[in-house]
Amino acid sequence: MRKFKNILFLLFFSILMTGCATVQKRVMVTQNLSSNSCNVYGCTNLLEDEGHRENLTKECMKFSYRKSDIDRLLREGAKIISAIPTEKVVEYKNINYDPRTDIKKITGKCIGTEYIIEGYQVDFDELL
Repeated sequence: MRKFKNILFLLFFSILMTGCATVQKRVMVTQNLSSNSCNVYGCTNLLEDEGHRENLTKECMKFSYRKSDIDRLLREGAKIISAIPTEKVVEYKNINYDPRTDIKKITGKCIGTEYIIEGYQVDFDELL
């Protein structure tokens, strides 16, 4: 009987410790977007078109998080280990696709900050 109680205690303790373990995660917060098209006459900002801005935002949000999500993690007790300004180049759908030019995708930049955050696994599970 005593052996059974010890096993139960160890099982409970290990489950408790697993939920309370801190982990470090790398997350990016996109703060700005950039996408230009240049030719011999000059460059134009493609993001003046709402459709291009929407498509680039969708691509950036595939790997980026909202600042409010990071703020919530910090309120829960997470700590920022490092913050590095970063730019990620992505391809997104060209809304003005012309079969003659065959340009289905164009490149843009997701500009922001990449954080390494230390916090509890359960808090990350809720966010990610």
